[in-house]
Amino acid sequence: MASATVKHTDERRLRLGCYQVCGKPNDVAGNIALAEQLVQAASGTVDLLLFPELFLGGYNIGAAHLTAAEPADGPAFQRIASVARRAGVAVAYGYAEAIADRPDRCYNSVMVVDANGKRLVNYRKTHLYAPYGECDYFIPGDSIAPIVDIKGIKVGVLICFDVEFPEPARVLALQGAELILVPTANADPFVNDSMIPVRASENG
Repeated sequence: MASATVKHTDERRLRLGCYQVCGKPNDVAGNIALAEQLVQAASGTVDLLLFPELFLGGYNIGAAHLTAAEPADGPAFQRIASVARRAGVAVAYGYAEAIADRPDRCYNSVMVVDANGKRLVNYRKTHLYAPYGECDYFIPGDSIAPIVDIKGIKVGVLICFDVEFPEPARVLALQGAELILVPTANADPFVNDSMIPVRASENG
């Protein structure tokens, strides 16, 4: 697990941990259990623990995304909110979000829970990546989520392909975001090493 500290000139500080391994495909229960272990282990050393895109069910698993999908306030949320509260660690995790009236589609979502186990924001990916079949099982979200406050730092959320377009990051920057979380399943070094710094430079 990688970690970093976001510091501001006024001494505000957010200790960020990133678990950079994809969830085990088709094993929601096992991935939740792993998340619980990691959150508990991060207690006292990390303020916010970030998991990858679609961590709970695994990425690029075809129609199994529909089986793995659950409501935003479903069992996975309840368990992760509970361990976040016990550990005193905020958590952001990717999952397939069920749509009540669309059993053939779901959202590619990220839930952010604060250190008290309270839901802060649930963001639905707005830019789906067609080459990996996302358009076959997901529908895009219709808006950029509002920024949230974590330890005094203004935090925005995007997902993977979203950040390859200038506008989503700009929207968050104009809202006052100081940190943008971008959980991803993308291992392309160009995106990670070049495009992400460009988004940061564009927005000061």
